[in-house]
Amino acid sequence: MGGNQINFRECELAHGTSVVDITCIMGGVEILVPENWKVIVQVSPILGGIDDKRKSIVEPDDEKTLVLKGYCLFGGVDIHH
Repeated sequence: MGGNQINFRECELAHGTSVVDITCIMGGVEILVPENWKVIVQVSPILGGIDDKRKSIVEPDDEKTLVLKGYCLFGGVDIHH
């Protein structure tokens, strides 16, 4: 029943796939990522939602991928630049 912001904008991904496991219950998670990151969302919303608000003209780096896994129950996950 709270919120969280995860800011990856100053981070560098290792080559390959990096995974973040998200559990959100009656709250919200805001995830901030650099424009060139490739993000794959595998979060299951249950009476909640996931909103990818990224709008980028930068081509993502296919050698570095962030995978978001988990679930969101009665809450929301937003992805921003």
